[in-house]
Amino acid sequence: MAGRDGGAAEGSNRLRTPRNHEKYRLYQRKLLADEIARVARALLAITLLFVASVVLFSTARVATDWPWLALLIAAPLGCLAAVHWQAFTKRPYLLAFATDAVYTVGIVTGLLFPGTPTSGIALFVSVKMLASAMLLPWRPGAQLASAITTLSLYWLAGWHAQRFIWQDNDFLHQVTGPLFAAMISVVAALRNERLRRDLFAETQVAEERAETNARFAAILSHELRNLLAGVLGYSEMLRDSIDVPSQDAKTREAIERQTVLARQALETIQVALDLSREQALARGTKQALDELWRELQQEYALRASPEGVALRWDVSPDLPTAPMDATKVKLIVRNLVDNALKFTPAGEVRVRVRASLEELLLEVSDTGIGIPAEKQPFIFEPFRRAAPEEFSQGIGLGLYITSRLVEALGGTIRVESTVGKGTTFEVRIPLSISVPPTKPSSGA
Repeated sequence: MAGRDGGAAEGSNRLRTPRNHEKYRLYQRKLLADEIARVARALLAITLLFVASVVLFSTARVATDWPWLALLIAAPLGCLAAVHWQAFTKRPYLLAFATDAVYTVGIVTGLLFPGTPTSGIALFVSVKMLASAMLLPWRPGAQLASAITTLSLYWLAGWHAQRFIWQDNDFLHQVTGPLFAAMISVVAALRNERLRRDLFAETQVAEERAETNARFAAILSHELRNLLAGVLGYSEMLRDSIDVPSQDAKTREAIERQTVLARQALETIQVALDLSREQALARGTKQALDELWRELQQEYALRASPEGVALRWDVSPDLPTAPMDATKVKLIVRNLVDNALKFTPAGEVRVRVRASLEELLLEVSDTGIGIPAEKQPFIFEPFRRAAPEEFSQGIGLGLYITSRLVEALGGTIRVESTVGKGTTFEVRIPLSISVPPTKPSSGA
């Protein structure tokens, strides 16, 4: 509770600034605009139920009381029509107050008909004021104006029709009952306003903190990217400066591996940065499909696989030359293959690639530890790890980023796994292959 109260107090202080105060007013207006149609529908349903009961149990009164019953139905119907035609969309308070006023007129008009019980009208007025305070998310000032208007019309109609008699035993109930209801309705409106303010304030604080965290992550990723770019540049410079292959073969190979790993880390950070900025759909270098897989195989040939684990590639020899987003596809493959190598103590990891005119099929299967069935639905969520404690590597973002990249490419990813036997990830990515038109024959 302390944290909640502290957040609400911090947000309430921020709401006092002109900018945030105006944001809250806009939020409150939108909230009323969104809710007024629902309230009008509920009011119409309740009113129709009341009119139906009058028709059913007091049929004789319908012929004389129909004017005020019609007003009761007209108020919510008019409100719904105004919302449907988008009238008063910029002035929801005016629409709400007009509906409330027409409904109030419909109620107090019943006092002008002798057969209408005064106690029933007083109860109706009281319930209306309490309901408007609880259901309409408007300002306390609007509720106060509604309560004053309702009481004024009710008392004026009652005195004009001589329905309030001083010597009557029900006089105090008829006059003061709605007054107490009005007071309670204003207090309820103030309480609801405070709750809305606290909720809005907490939401503002949470959004600002989330924005701050996102900016921090973006800045950190940006700085790491710059550092890795520098490491990559110096590694390539050092590699190119080696002129004697026989003497420095091992050194050159080590530098080559360092360069590959630095480039992978740089691309990973770039994609993570793009995802944090929601730009994953916009970026990406196009590359032919067959060339892309050759580069991936050459890349992994330079990397040492874990001892006792074989990495096998089963790539179709007739892959089309369709252009694909190389950055995303490579990162998808790396994440899946690296995960498979990481969680396979012994055996093999197999990468199977097939393609048709419509889609690319990628399967990465292993003979590793597997994923428990109860954890499989959550493995694509951020910071969710399915590995047991003895394999406590990583922070649980690899498969999340992979699923986001597959989604950005318009594809699907699914997993099949058995504990102790292995795991298979299947990725399907749609392809857009333009088939060259056939040339017409010379005799045509």
